[in-house]
Amino acid sequence: MEAPFVEQELIAQRYVVERQLGSGASGVVYLCRDSMIGGLQVALKMFPPSATENRTARARIQRELLAATNVDHPNVVKMYDSFQHGEYFGYSMEFVEGVSLQALLQRNGRFTLEHTVFLVSQICLGVSALHNHGLVHRDLKPANLMLPNENLIKIVDLGLVRNTNPLVRTSCGKVMTRDQNATEPLVTCGGEVVGTPLYLTPEYLVSGAFDERSDLYCIGLITYELLSGKAPFEGSPAHELLARKATQDPVPLSSVVPNIPQNVSAVIMRCLAQNPCRRFESVAEFKAALTEAAPWRISTPVPAEEQGRSLSVRTWRSLASFLTVSRILTWSFSVICIVAIFMMERRFFCARFRIGCRLVSPSFNYPQEIDAGYRLIRPRGSSLSKNDATKERVP
Repeated sequence: MEAPFVEQELIAQRYVVERQLGSGASGVVYLCRDSMIGGLQVALKMFPPSATENRTARARIQRELLAATNVDHPNVVKMYDSFQHGEYFGYSMEFVEGVSLQALLQRNGRFTLEHTVFLVSQICLGVSALHNHGLVHRDLKPANLMLPNENLIKIVDLGLVRNTNPLVRTSCGKVMTRDQNATEPLVTCGGEVVGTPLYLTPEYLVSGAFDERSDLYCIGLITYELLSGKAPFEGSPAHELLARKATQDPVPLSSVVPNIPQNVSAVIMRCLAQNPCRRFESVAEFKAALTEAAPWRISTPVPAEEQGRSLSVRTWRSLASFLTVSRILTWSFSVICIVAIFMMERRFFCARFRIGCRLVSPSFNYPQEIDAGYRLIRPRGSSLSKNDATKERVP
């Protein structure tokens, strides 16, 4: 779709266009300022007239976008409003400034297992929030995942989000939703594929059906691509790609990336099963299985820029951490030793001090009596009073 609006143009009497952010078959996205909310920066997605010329379709999109405004989650872009501007229909959403996951893939090639599990876990949380509101995203792909910083990922572009109205029953008894527009050809007369072929699900290609497990299939594709550096079936011509996706399972991830643990590969490949009944029941179940299969507990991710750093840099960082821990242990051991020596010396010196405090005459032959912490010393058989006796402090 060509950009129908230019800079500084006013849309819907409130949005001032600053620049174009991106475009695709489903519409064009602009960076705008909302003049009604103090110039707040927002992202505006405008659909082509052909997508909303049907009044019923336009009403459905409005209902589903309205439902998406109720989703409030840190891993999902915030939806604001939908509107009609002439023959164009659009909606406004939170502007996420950062880098897309697709750009990071193009720059780094692939991610480490730890960083992948960290990012995919956040994607699962965001998708689960949509599913909890009865919504399916249907367009999950790296280009629609933004990273404002290295520790946060947001799902953007909810333009294809749909309610899960059960209309199709699968072989395993599960009920799926059928897209009313699935009868439209996926390939135009000129050979151009409408949509994103790499991330279309097998059930959608066959019957136009989708449900929460369709989003799970896309999450599996993204995970596969992050770990291997390329999506399954990538590089095939459009017609061959669609045919293979509808009839074949991808090559196992463990065959593409040999150092990936077998249990991690099995979890990801289960998401990519042709039959939705063979996948996980929910995104939350997949997240739990992936985290459990990982050979560590997820904490802080490996930064994306560290993927290309040399081994020596990472080795020196590990050595520095080891030396820091060693220094702490050495100081702790020294403090314990000093305290122990001090206690031993204190007891020894106190014993010497008490010996030196004796006031006893060596010529006395006496019995001992205890009185107020002193020993009274007097000759045997003597009738001396207590005041006449020599005192000795009790040790």
